[in-house]
Amino acid sequence: MKRLVLLICLIGIVCSCTQKPQQNTDSVQKPVKADAIKQVLPVAVLYAASSGYPEGVYMGRAGFSMTYPGTFDAPQGRSKVSAWLEHAMRTMIEQQGIRAFIIAPAVTGMVTAVQEVRKTYPDIIIAAIEPENNIYEVEAECDFVLATDYRKCAYGAIVTAKKLGIEKIIIPDYSKEPKNSLAYFYNNTLLQSIKYENAESILYNEKTFDYSMQNAAVLYAPSIKFSEEKIAQMNNLLVFIPGFPISYKPYLEALFNQYGNDGSWLPTLPGRLLGIINKYYITVNPYIKMVVPGYPQEVALVESACNEIARILEAKNYRRTAITRFVNTKTVLENLKKIDSSIGWEASYFTDPATGIRSMRTILVAQDFYQIGKGFIPIARQRIPAQVTGQ
Repeated sequence: MKRLVLLICLIGIVCSCTQKPQQNTDSVQKPVKADAIKQVLPVAVLYAASSGYPEGVYMGRAGFSMTYPGTFDAPQGRSKVSAWLEHAMRTMIEQQGIRAFIIAPAVTGMVTAVQEVRKTYPDIIIAAIEPENNIYEVEAECDFVLATDYRKCAYGAIVTAKKLGIEKIIIPDYSKEPKNSLAYFYNNTLLQSIKYENAESILYNEKTFDYSMQNAAVLYAPSIKFSEEKIAQMNNLLVFIPGFPISYKPYLEALFNQYGNDGSWLPTLPGRLLGIINKYYITVNPYIKMVVPGYPQEVALVESACNEIARILEAKNYRRTAITRFVNTKTVLENLKKIDSSIGWEASYFTDPATGIRSMRTILVAQDFYQIGKGFIPIARQRIPAQVTGQ
């Protein structure tokens, strides 16, 4: 379905409603020129991560631009984040006529901010991306939620490691994540997957990680940084496989260190990053096997959310209580396939692992992995044993 081109620019907010930011002005992203902004739809994307991507610009197939904030630090702590988001939303509603917001990721404090803003503006549309805390609290305040499919991500990573001849899995420690968060569910599914596939697991510690470990696989989280110097000197098999949530961040950081942090070398379409990453890592070390997401998940989720919101804004009879009429697994999957049809995608509703109750407001997205130098690994349609999911 052809639509008007969306051009949505990242809004960098550098102050809260009550306090001035305590940061060096050199670290603040340069403002976008006014003549470069042509707002077609009244939608704003708020990047709330405390530490963002290296500076750079992507142009998504939906037609909007994404600018990662680089060294910009969002306020820390629930009260400051709430104030920051609330101030940003109120300002853009009042001054720019914004009617919808995409918050990525949905960090702690987002719920409080949305609750406060809705008291004044009850009809604003809120889409949450990759919620970091209690999924049910986020659902209650948002129109819809898009997130990485923790089940496919967990089980798919273990199966991939086994296919590559790996039995020792280095896993991120999500045992202390908030109960009912997707990271909490991921941790449980991951442990069940390891048990079901009879694999050995070790908790990852960046400071004490042994790069000389033999025949091991590392499930990396967005916070993990690859040490190219240590990797290049290795003479043993080590595999890097996506953890949770699926992210391009570790690879982008490595590429920015190699090619420059101004982002001028980035491709116009994010899908082409795969080619750059493939070219870079295929020559780093033949002992290293790199498995990456087939497409930048962060871009895909926001891009899909933009298309979903465009449909909502065109409707005259939209109600949050009837969200599935406008946003559902079918519409999300259609958007993902339009973004990049060369890889496998899957969209499904979140189901509570304990009760089996399905949520019609949270949609989980899975995509195929890509092994450097080899090709795609089908993860999206991977069947998960009942012993792993408990359902």
